[in-house]
This record gives sequence, C-alpha cells and structure tokens, in this order.
Amino acid sequence: MTEISFSANTQVVTITADHVPEYRVIDLGDRVVIDVLGAVCPEAVENTVAIAADSDVISAIRYLQHDDDLGYGYPHTLRVVLDLRGGASYAKNIAVEAGQNQIRVTLLPLDIPGLPEEPLDPNKYTVVIDPGHDGTTLGAVYPDASGTKIYEKDLTLSISNKLKTELEKAGFNVVMTRTGETAGDLYERAALANAVEADLFVSIHINASGTVPTFQGLYTYHHPDSDRGKAFAQAVQSAVCAASGAIDRGIASADFVVLRETDMAAALVECGFMSNVEELERLKTDAYQQKLAEGIAQGITNYLNTGAIQK
Repeated sequence: MTEISFSANTQVVTITADHVPEYRVIDLGDRVVIDVLGAVCPEAVENTVAIAADSDVISAIRYLQHDDDLGYGYPHTLRVVLDLRGGASYAKNIAVEAGQNQIRVTLLPLDIPGLPEEPLDPNKYTVVIDPGHDGTTLGAVYPDASGTKIYEKDLTLSISNKLKTELEKAGFNVVMTRTGETAGDLYERAALANAVEADLFVSIHINASGTVPTFQGLYTYHHPDSDRGKAFAQAVQSAVCAASGAIDRGIASADFVVLRETDMAAALVECGFMSNVEELERLKTDAYQQKLAEGIAQGITNYLNTGAIQK
C-alpha cells in the first residue's frame, strides 16, 4: 500500500509505503518520473490520479499503477510523474531521498539567493578526491563474466584518477587521499581534507548487494546533518546519472566517517553495483569510467555555480 501527499508549506512531495521503498528516478526534461518498484496504490489502478501543486517548481503530480509492463521484473510498479514548470529542472530544483518507509521529494526554489555575478573561477577551489579502500581494506570483490576477481579498490582508484584529470583540466586544484595501494584510515583521510582547507570532498566507491544480484544503479550519500552536503550530493547525483546513463537511485544520508569528520561539503558516490554482472562489466571499462568521471566533475561545477561557496 502506497500513499502520496504534497505539502505546499514545506514544498515536499511524500511517497509513503509500508516498507523501505526501492525506486528509480528518470529525468525527462519537462517532467521527472519516480518509479516505486513493487508498490501498489489502489486508487491509481485503473486511472491516472492527479494532484494540483501550489508550487513554482511543479504544476502537478500524477500517478498511475502499472503491473509488470515497465520491465523492472517486479509484479507491480507505481509511476509518479512530477510536471515541471518553465525554468525548473531536475538537476537544479528536485532532490529525491529515501528514508525509512518514505521517499521525500524536496522542491528547491527557482531563484537561489547569492548566485555569483562573475563566472566561476576553478583556480580558487580545492577538491579532495578520496578513492575508496586500498591495498589493506579491499572493499567489495566480485568475479566478472570471465571469472576474474575484480577489486573495488582498483575501480575506485581508476575512476578517481580520471576525475582528477577532468577537474585539473577545468582548472581546479585537486588533492588525492591516495594514489596507490596505501592510504590513511578514514579519519586520516578526512583530516587530510581539513588540513588542505578543501572546498569540497568527494569519495568514490562501488556498491554491492549480497542478497539481490539484480540491483544496479547509482547512489550519492551525504551526512544527515549537512544541508550543504545534501545539495552537493544532489548536484553530483543528477549530473553523473545524466552523463553515464546509470539508473538513478537518488541521494541518501549516512553517518560515514568521511562525511561526518570533514569540515567542507562532502559527498560519497556509489558508482554502481559490483554484484550485478552486467553493471560490473561496464564499470571495468575505461569508457564507462570516463563517463562517471565527467559526470561527477560536472556535478561539482554545477554545485559551485549555485553560489554555495563564493571566493
């Protein structure tokens, strides 16, 4: 059973289920689609239900019950559509996050105070890139289609190196928490970012599911107490999904050490699921890693272009 509500006061669309919802986000330009997998909403079984929205960002919320016709492999899927008003976009005005038994869609203002009057100067900003794990803490380890063991630590370093190249090409100052097999522990990585007075911190990881091998797609995490981290995570999430074509699983909050102990806006990107054979094959390739790197770099630029950090 799923219910949908909209609060004009808080500008939040809430999708409530009886369990932690599994969902996908699809950016279609003039509308944003949220498919809630395995969900049933009796009132939307036969006809589309529409909710008028008192909002500058969306004009209406529509939802319709689907069976197994959307290709997700679930017997039921509830499709929720947010119709965007002119000037609004998923990347700038929509933040989707799941927690407990809800999906919360926060509508962000069209006019953000403090937009920089001058073009962004990347030379003024330092970004710390944290390639997850190392030669001691290997992270996830899964066999590829040929049976060869693939290590998360290797994928994260490769993606991080490509991200470093993209950011430096744009003019950013970049510091890596590791460049090889050795690195400090999580607290030392955060301390490094603080010591160099970084403006942004992004940690690169690869996800895995030990129980559902069909899971795929990309999450970006922020610390639950950081509003700027949430905005940064959403900027990265929307940009990297657009660049890579990865399934958008939204942003999420977590009390990870590198998100909690850093003094700047911080995000942790889970670039896909190693436990999904097809996604692992993509993650291995330089071409797909390059798309991820370009998307994360674009997300960083998009976030800074909001005027969140002015120098």
